[in-house]
Amino acid sequence: MSQTGKKNDKISILISSELNQPTPRRKGALWIILFSLLLVLLRIFVFPASQEDKKLSSTPPAYKVTDNEPLFHKNSQNDTDTSEKNAPVRESLPADVPENAIRVASAQIAPIFNKPEENMKKIAAFCKKAAQLKAKFIVFPEAALPGYADLDNWNLWATDAQTATKAHEFADFFPVKPAAQPIPGKATELFCKLAQELKLYIALPLIEQDKDNFYSSLVLISEEGKIILKYRKRKLWAIADMNWASPDESEMQVAQTPYARVGLSISYDLDQTYLLFKEKKTDLILHSAAFFGKKLEKWINAKYRNFAPASNSAIVLANWGSNFTPEWSGYGLSRICSRQGKLLAAEGESEGEFLLVQDVPLNDAKEPMPAENKPSEKTDDARKITE
Repeated sequence: MSQTGKKNDKISILISSELNQPTPRRKGALWIILFSLLLVLLRIFVFPASQEDKKLSSTPPAYKVTDNEPLFHKNSQNDTDTSEKNAPVRESLPADVPENAIRVASAQIAPIFNKPEENMKKIAAFCKKAAQLKAKFIVFPEAALPGYADLDNWNLWATDAQTATKAHEFADFFPVKPAAQPIPGKATELFCKLAQELKLYIALPLIEQDKDNFYSSLVLISEEGKIILKYRKRKLWAIADMNWASPDESEMQVAQTPYARVGLSISYDLDQTYLLFKEKKTDLILHSAAFFGKKLEKWINAKYRNFAPASNSAIVLANWGSNFTPEWSGYGLSRICSRQGKLLAAEGESEGEFLLVQDVPLNDAKEPMPAENKPSEKTDDARKITE
């Protein structure tokens, strides 16, 4: 046998011998596998699904309308099919609203940035559908009338668009003044007529101009066609709001209606104002949002089970949707919660536009708040409730 052959035989024997030995590296791999199996067993038998997981999985399907109905306007920039995908649908709602309850609607729509006329038609169509389903209140995503932002193309608003574009290379800025409306103004006048015609309370989100200031605002229009409440965003987002919006510092108000005492909120403001709603004995909060962030679902699931019981108010959240798969997180997750934090209806999908309609009981105010939902007595900061 040649020297080369002997050398190869020795190498083969050495490799075979090493493979049969429990080397430290192989021992480590075995421990990792065993530890992973242990975690799986613990999750199944020792730590079953959390109450929130169970709540989400057992959430009754609200009546949900999709944008594949002819009534609805599709995003002209994309004709992708946005029909329902594995989404629970209730074919009909009770003919009559249960006693001590109100029928509410959350419109998860995809406003088109800088297309107020098209958005107005879409908002009106959703209002008409909600009225057909005998809803009394409807709310839309933040700044839905002009479009809050286009984060897929990074198009944003600014008071001085040219200067902002030069200063921030990550985005293109558009002048906010042509998209803004006074309150009252042309847009609110049109929706006041629609609200009166439909006998529907409409929470209309728009960009408001008041002299030289601009606000992300939400107005509540009554079924008599009158503006009965206005809310301006307080907690501004550094990216999308920084070049045009002013924060509001006025005292928060609520409105008494024949059906409920109603408050308004925008985006993450609710994190700071939820206890004020309890002080003002609010029954229903209409929450308008255009959220952004990968941790949105975790934030909503954790916070909303606190916000509702802590404020002693039912909450209707309308967050923006999308007619195509977005490249960033923040779309979807619109929902309707009872005063006790029970999830009555939720939309987890981000694609497509949906109308959630649900009967919300208002006679559960005296039920005791679960201990885990009670805010800390040492602080009024909502962020410390679940952290």
